[in-house]
Amino acid sequence: MNISERYRSLVEDINAFITSQQQLSETDADPARKRALKSVAKGYRVIDELRESVGEIPRIRLEEELTPVLMKAHNALDQGRLEYIDTEEDDLADSVWELQQTIYRLLNAL
Repeated sequence: MNISERYRSLVEDINAFITSQQQLSETDADPARKRALKSVAKGYRVIDELRESVGEIPRIRLEEELTPVLMKAHNALDQGRLEYIDTEEDDLADSVWELQQTIYRLLNAL
């Protein structure tokens, strides 16, 4: 799988996580859990901006273009993961950690 495909797959994975949690969030009134989801959604919005155009970025510029976006998304996801840990939602924190690991692997591939 090339960088563009991996990037788009990551965007889809984050979106799938958010979608599944939004359904649960509608019935959950816990503000800390909603903040956590909001942080993850912020990371998604950051990374989603390049989803369509990532394939048009020349290979030589991929690292320069994607690194800041991936780091910003990673930081937002990390905030969400820490908030899930604070709410003792370890399974959700682990899921976010897996998304973060995907970002790390993508950064290493650049």
